[in-house]
Amino acid sequence: FLKAIELFNKALDIDPEAPFVYFLLGNSYSRIGRIIDAIKVYDLAIFLDFDIYDAHVEFAIKYERMGRLKRALKEYIAAYEIDPRDDSVKEKVEFLRGKIKM
Repeated sequence: FLKAIELFNKALDIDPEAPFVYFLLGNSYSRIGRIIDAIKVYDLAIFLDFDIYDAHVEFAIKYERMGRLKRALKEYIAAYEIDPRDDSVKEKVEFLRGKIKM
């Protein structure tokens, strides 16, 4: 994953507004345990292209694992608004809404 990170960063030097490259970079950071870095680049990917469904889901998962349930819920809702056909995301939204109200 370190080589992938290096190559994604080179690609971003060429085109710093490539949301999918930021998304892939976030995945690579996540795989090596650099969760904060992953969240930062997922955030950039979403900023550049709000409709990146997978980035919202990955972002939500990371926030949920960190215990930041309100932020996770926000990202799951954003993903659900992009594609309401995903029942697992709908279930996560309902689950987190219930858990946050506790």
